[in-house]
Amino acid sequence: MEPEDFEQTRTAILVVAESGSHAPVVVPRSPYLTAIAGPRAGETYPLDREETILGRGREATVVIDSDGVSRKHARVVKQGDECVLEDLGSRNGTFVQQDGKEDVRVRFRRLMDGDRIQVGTEVILRFDLLDEREAKLQKQLYESAVRDALTGAYNRQFFQDRFVKELAAAMATAAQGGPVALAMIMLDVDHFKKINDTWGHPAGDAVLQALVAAISKKLRPDVVFARIGGEEFVVLARGVDRATALTLAERLRETLEALVIPWKTHTIPITSSLGVASFDELRNLTTPDLAADQLMTLADERLYAAKSGGRNRVVGPR
Repeated sequence: MEPEDFEQTRTAILVVAESGSHAPVVVPRSPYLTAIAGPRAGETYPLDREETILGRGREATVVIDSDGVSRKHARVVKQGDECVLEDLGSRNGTFVQQDGKEDVRVRFRRLMDGDRIQVGTEVILRFDLLDEREAKLQKQLYESAVRDALTGAYNRQFFQDRFVKELAAAMATAAQGGPVALAMIMLDVDHFKKINDTWGHPAGDAVLQALVAAISKKLRPDVVFARIGGEEFVVLARGVDRATALTLAERLRETLEALVIPWKTHTIPITSSLGVASFDELRNLTTPDLAADQLMTLADERLYAAKSGGRNRVVGPR
């Protein structure tokens, strides 16, 4: 693509004919990466910085949760109106497919609209030039697929998919003798039925929305926070051991206890009960699905113990 053509894709051009009729407007387009295979298929990432780091580590701009991806795997650098992809010495390589041709392992490559980028062993990204409406639609489609419509927390399906992947990665690390820190917190709103009965279901919806907004502010971006039932939520945190998970659960409990939820001319107070379980408690690990059942069962049993023990408390491993 010549520089003049590349520029034309981004600049609005309005041609006014002598008759007063208008030619079609070329809408400004901006560069994005869209995940088309891997843990977050469907999610779109704007390339709105001079440098965008792709990788598994926290220092990455675009965090890709896949074992085949290095901590700092690759980067996209904006050079004027062009984007250049650079592999950062990754273990499994960075590959680009242009014009439907065979994937080529690259060190540097100028990206073209529609290029497919394989990062590691399972993640495929597509480089797109999107206008504002296209980008907004793509984001809405992804959010509707993975988010709970009422609260904005992740939905049960997203959580289940991510849960099994996280456990598979944890089991692989444990099998190699490496340290694993992965914790789950199950959370339930105390006496939620009473809230609905007293104030009505719209008030109950407002409580759940306020809860998600408050808790989301307390969690790192890489922590999964999902609604898995009516008033039941789950937190899945990688890199968090049992002691840290207990501290986090207590902080969430205190946050909800202090939450002020306005409803018409009143406020609605809430409390919550939480159950905590940690990966290092699991035994006889054979498959990620069985490990998931064990961890869910432990967390659920402790949630029940918190509720039966008086509510508004945390129960976890000793």
